Amino acid sequence: MDTQKKALVIINPISGTSRKKRIFDMLKQKSDLSRFDFDVRYTKCKGHASELAKEAVDKRYDYVLAVGGDGTVNEIAANLVHTDTALSIIPLGSGNGLARHLGISTQASKALDVFFDENVVNIDYCKANDIFFFCTFGMGLDAKVSEAFSKRKTRGLHTYLTGALTEYAKVKSETYIITPENEESFSQKAFMITCANASQWGYNARIAPAADIRDGLMDVVILLPFPVYDAAPLGLQLFTKHFDKSSFVKIIKTKQLVIEREKEGIAHVDGEPVFMGKKVDVRIFGGGLRVVVPREK
Repeated sequence: MDTQKKALVIINPISGTSRKKRIFDMLKQKSDLSRFDFDVRYTKCKGHASELAKEAVDKRYDYVLAVGGDGTVNEIAANLVHTDTALSIIPLGSGNGLARHLGISTQASKALDVFFDENVVNIDYCKANDIFFFCTFGMGLDAKVSEAFSKRKTRGLHTYLTGALTEYAKVKSETYIITPENEESFSQKAFMITCANASQWGYNARIAPAADIRDGLMDVVILLPFPVYDAAPLGLQLFTKHFDKSSFVKIIKTKQLVIEREKEGIAHVDGEPVFMGKKVDVRIFGGGLRVVVPREK
């Protein structure tokens, strides 16, 4: 009787800045291959990871290893919700927001150790107008930064911060109508709205420091208009887990909300820019994705 577990390794060769050629060698070094039957595949274009993940579910694979960044993870995870196939993240992208939130090392060797430990938990996932996200969804500044970042040839924290400063100088506040679940609608002028399932965008920039990916609630972070001289203190708070302490930040915890804005335009899901309409319905779904995570110490 075959006791091996089947694992599909999906590698995005162009994500982030890390080399990925040694992943299969690491797999062989860390396992005697008696426990796992590995199938290694490389993505060829956007959407290919999604196709491969569907194939893994159809073939009843036990695990899919996502080797890449948040975009790759999103494509794969969206096809694993409410299935028996568990996701393991080997975060070799740029921001690696979901992996960082879950405590998974950005060093491939250590991330593979997490996989081999096989500690699987269920986490929440979200949808914005039926588009899956697992970390964050946003409108305003963060969406514009994501759009600009996606067009850059170079990646990394420096590129991200440079883009953020450039977009900050161009983005203007908008007026939003926000309707949380079972509450009255209210109008709010805001520089940015981020719906957070996890605590950060990536790069350890914690937009919602108290967010819990297993509590069934989104942290909706509203950044109010602020003077230019407060940009640096806000940036410091973002990287020191104190962003929610700012007087320019409001946070609502909810399972569902509707956001209406002045005009259609760019938003982002897990750091990937998407074009969306004026009205967006954002919802969270509890415990629908199986993920391999480090054991709690």
